[in-house]
Amino acid sequence: MQVRVDHRGRDKSLTPVTVALGAALALLLVGSPANAGGPDGRADTTGNDATEAKESTAASAQLRANAREIGKQAVADYRAGNYKAALDGFSRAHAMVGLTTTGLWRARSLEKLGRLVEASEQFLQVRRMKLDADASQVRRSAQVEAATERAALMPRIPRLTLKLAQPWPSDATVTLDAKPLPAALLGATQLVDPGTHVVVVQRGDHRKRYEVTLQKNSHTALPLEAPTIAATPPPSPPPVT
Repeated sequence: MQVRVDHRGRDKSLTPVTVALGAALALLLVGSPANAGGPDGRADTTGNDATEAKESTAASAQLRANAREIGKQAVADYRAGNYKAALDGFSRAHAMVGLTTTGLWRARSLEKLGRLVEASEQFLQVRRMKLDADASQVRRSAQVEAATERAALMPRIPRLTLKLAQPWPSDATVTLDAKPLPAALLGATQLVDPGTHVVVVQRGDHRKRYEVTLQKNSHTALPLEAPTIAATPPPSPPPVT
């Protein structure tokens, strides 16, 4: 199956703002004490008790401190090309503080690992995050970069269309990489990560297995046929006595 391969090797992670993000990550994960009530940096308004507020602030400070250390290590892993470890670190930091910067780095790590569909969704999530009026310029720049990098990424994500032979039996099920596909995706063009994928069509105990390799920047149509099940013969008539 002939497909077009995208050979562009430009590393978008080395833009000036990205370099600044790496150097400033520790600062970005530190909120002002006045706004330290919640993990998103907003004031904690869940209670009026001074002791409760103080304990909440302390817990939030500890969360940010841990997220900062995890984020610093994740940046080092990313720079070293250890993208799996970087993704783990950025995912943890993002779960803790949910900043545009941690989300941006998480998306970049996903892209480096070839998980392009997830990366595109993470970029989009960052772009849609609502920022406070006093949010730093670096956090705002992260949203701009997320939008730019997602726009560049989308054409590179392989498209796969499963062409169903007609008539298609209602009892046939389809899985992609061992995950059931909803009926709405059968016959529709879907985004799939690059690499080799396995499609299985099953009817009862009968199955057909297909293997397809997708390259970046490609659109592939894969014809599918459902297994044929022999009709059950009618029962024999009773013997004549």
